[in-house]
Amino acid sequence: MSAQISLSFELISLLNWLLRHEKAMLNAMLKQALEHGFAEELEKVDAASIAAAESEELYHTVLDFLEYLEHSLIKNLETINVDNKTKDAIMPTLQKLEADSLDHKTLWLSMQQTKARMLKAKQLIPQQQTKAIAPEAAPEAKIDHSEHANKILFEQLLKNWKPNNKDVMN
Repeated sequence: MSAQISLSFELISLLNWLLRHEKAMLNAMLKQALEHGFAEELEKVDAASIAAAESEELYHTVLDFLEYLEHSLIKNLETINVDNKTKDAIMPTLQKLEADSLDHKTLWLSMQQTKARMLKAKQLIPQQQTKAIAPEAAPEAKIDHSEHANKILFEQLLKNWKPNNKDVMN
């Protein structure tokens, strides 16, 4: 059977992240499945039942699992409080970059880090302003948001960039 499965960038990124950061959790989940009946199911499976299982059925099992992961990921991503001000600030800069010559994983990671740093800075500014006697005492609070966001984005891009010596572009 020749079948193709198309996975979103977000799902592939999730799988990569889980392998890098949550191997212990994945291992614990596998152990739990084995302890709760999966080992018994495997013992019942023999060569005849494997041959009887249609490749179409197996394909749909894999597809259903990946679709569940993707829908769950999308649902959970929608619940995250998106910093639209930062997104709007860095979007014009992102559109000016040559997308064909960029590693999309590095770009996505840099965008997420920029949003996180901007959110952290936003939380610190009110604290600084309440400590200040006069509003003029906190000039860093008046920094242009989009200029600051773009600066952080470029810093993060450079930090995350892993050039490939074989690539002519580098």
